[in-house]
Amino acid sequence: MKGETFVVESWVELQEVLYEDSWTPDLNRFRSSYVYRGMEDVAYDLSTSLNRLG
Repeated sequence: MKGETFVVESWVELQEVLYEDSWTPDLNRFRSSYVYRGMEDVAYDLSTSLNRLG
């Protein structure tokens, strides 16, 4: 599944992107629907490190 990519330059910008429009009244809290990709290089495959080793 392909998603939208955001590149941020600061911690504050990351917080703004993650929590924009994320208020969930039922929970009475902010709940972001984004997930951390887990890899610093966008070119890396999203497989596990063991799978990447072969």
